[in-house]
Parts: sequence; C-alpha cells; structure tokens
Amino acid sequence: MKILIPLLLLTLGLNANEVVYGSKSGTVESGGESTVKLVDVAAGEAIEIMSVIGGRTADGSDNLISTAFFIKAKYGELPSMGWQRWNVAGEQDAANREKNQYVPVVNNMLVGPCTIQLGTYATNGGSYRYQVSYRITKPSAAGTTTSAPILLPPTQDAAKSWFVKLQVSSDLKAWDDVAPGQFLGSDTARFFRIQTSEQ
Repeated sequence: MKILIPLLLLTLGLNANEVVYGSKSGTVESGGESTVKLVDVAAGEAIEIMSVIGGRTADGSDNLISTAFFIKAKYGELPSMGWQRWNVAGEQDAANREKNQYVPVVNNMLVGPCTIQLGTYATNGGSYRYQVSYRITKPSAAGTTTSAPILLPPTQDAAKSWFVKLQVSSDLKAWDDVAPGQFLGSDTARFFRIQTSEQ
C-alpha cells in the first residue's frame, strides 16, 4: 500500500511571509494637529493601508458628511511624516460621490519600525468617525518555509516499517528522489514533496 502526500514547496519565488489583516475604528478631533494612533509596525514588517472610511454626523442624522483624512508615519524621534491622503464621500454627498470617493497618494507601503497615525484636515472643531483597514506583512524567520506535517498511522506491529522519501520536480509531473540537505540556487522553480510508502 502506498500513501502519497504531496507537499509542494517552491524554493524560488515563494513568499513565506506571514500576512496579518487588521482594522481600527474610533473618532478623531478635527483641527489639523490632532491625530490618533492606528498601529505600531515592528522592524522589518511592511504595512499597506487598504481602505479609509468615515466622516462627521450633522443635524442628528446617522448619515456622514464627507471629509479628508491624512495618515502619518512616525519613525523613532523623527517628526511625524505625511504619507497618504484619503477623501471620503459621505451619504449626504451623493452628487459628488464619484469624484470624492477616496484618493490614496504617494505610495501604499511602508516598512517599520514606525507608528502609523490618522488625523483629519477638517477645521470645524467636530469629531470625525473613522474605520481604517490595513495589511501587515511579517518577514519569515530566516527565509524558511514550513510545510504541513506528514502522518504515519499508528500500528500495533512493532516490526512494521515505512519508507519516507524527499522528491523534487520542476514541472509537477516528473518527480525524482533526492537526499535532504542544501540545494544550490537555480534559474528554474523547484517543487518538493514527501512520499511515504508502507513496507
């Protein structure tokens, strides 16, 4: 009986980084200098802002009036630096929705360590609700990848044995047995799998 468990690991071009999605919501006071902290980004981590929505309520309505939010990055003791601007259309701005929806500027990725902050350009002294979604990519430890585990079923027969082979392929069709260990770089992608067979 043979059990074949393919564990496909791309040795070149595989991004084994961990990706974490998050969001932050709350209120920020208008006035230009008032900001709120969104998230801390650790050294080597990269952050991308996915979306910014929000605005200010008026006249006791639940509908939000449009506003412009800004996102800053703070690196250590350096002053906070402007990063992105988002123009958000509210429910009461239906006529201008297409041109005011949102406009992220500059670029959409920063690398830590840094602290990401949000504020609003509004100057009327009110409070503005916001919801920010982001993605943080954390580097893999020492550029390594880990596959799913292999299962060798338990047995009552102590004499029973299994053969475990590491195999490599460049096209996912033809597989060759190889010895575990170091592999030199190659100009083609390589895939690995584990084959187990019961003796």
